[in-house]
Amino acid sequence: MRHAMTLSLLISLGCLNGQQVTQSRILLVAVTDPGNRFVTGLTEDQLEVVEGGIRRNITTFAGPDSPVAIAVVGAGPSARDLAESSDEWIQSGSAEDALRQLASSARPRRALILTGGATTPANVPPGILILSVERDQLRKAVVEARNRYLIGFQSSNSGSAAQVNVKPPVGLPTLKAVSN
Repeated sequence: MRHAMTLSLLISLGCLNGQQVTQSRILLVAVTDPGNRFVTGLTEDQLEVVEGGIRRNITTFAGPDSPVAIAVVGAGPSARDLAESSDEWIQSGSAEDALRQLASSARPRRALILTGGATTPANVPPGILILSVERDQLRKAVVEARNRYLIGFQSSNSGSAAQVNVKPPVGLPTLKAVSN
């Protein structure tokens, strides 16, 4: 039995000379089991995007085992010990500077973690996960950033919500997909 959790995403529609223009969209999705534990190791075939009732082909996919760039703002020097060898770790005092560095990263998955009351910068590029946490929750935010799936698809449906359906492997309980 397939179960899905609806993910909301605003989609833009452009028209040029009467032609419908498609745009690339990205969802950053956490998949969890009934105990709210992250589920990793799913493949592109086990996830599907549905927008406005229409199944969309996944054009970009990166799972939790793919490289991630994590930028942390306002956490102080002790945050560096949270970095893993596979991470691109960026630490900055400015959200705007961290965002510039993330935008130029070659890593497929990117996250900006704001601590200590740092505010979200304007014009965040698509595909960058934004998490605002207290300093004592930084470790949890880093774990969450590492466990997100990046799913890209072509969209042409203005204002339609997008949802991700999870097709759990045989023997696993119902899984849910959640996006910010």
